[in-house]
Amino acid sequence: MLHPMASWERDFRLWHYSISHSTLLLRSLSGDRSPRRVDLAFFGVRAMHLRDQYDLLSIAPTADMTQLKVISITRAPTEPLLCYVINGGPDYIIATDVAWHEDDGDHGSPSRFGPLRGTS
Repeated sequence: MLHPMASWERDFRLWHYSISHSTLLLRSLSGDRSPRRVDLAFFGVRAMHLRDQYDLLSIAPTADMTQLKVISITRAPTEPLLCYVINGGPDYIIATDVAWHEDDGDHGSPSRFGPLRGTS
């Protein structure tokens, strides 16, 4: 059984993906369930299977991808990869790292994780 490294009981949306930087941003805006915004960034993204929106979100890392229906990665990674399972599966993100940050920003405020399209 996978143990979540982080979880939030709030809405998250797929906010931004940069092919050139292999960076994925999921964002939860402030609202009824929380007065603050959360940015969840995945770095070195190699593959993903996601929905565009989640009512709650938990992420659990695993190096064992044999039990998941993960697409084949053909090129050997330069850094170790983990599979971050979303809400217990079947959704996942294969990446080198993940980080999150909570602040008072709104939907257009810059992300702590750098200038990304769709943020000022």
